[in-house]
Amino acid sequence: MRMEGKLATLRPIEVTDAKKFVELINDERTKDYLSGVFPINEFIEEEWIKKNAITHNAVNFAIEVGGNLVGSAGLMAIDWVA
Repeated sequence: MRMEGKLATLRPIEVTDAKKFVELINDERTKDYLSGVFPINEFIEEEWIKKNAITHNAVNFAIEVGGNLVGSAGLMAIDWVA
């Protein structure tokens, strides 16, 4: 699913996004706001992307602004029955 707004686009995260996500996640200015063990590498990020692509109770999106990947957002612990 791809959602295009006036300021940003939300789209599925792809394995090819791993390199850029590694840059963003390991950035000193952003990692304080994230949970996890740092630094991460491209292999770890690719595995996270693959694992989350098949998760049934979460939805994750890449955020693009002006065609550039700038981050991600997601919904976790979704109860589809409730």
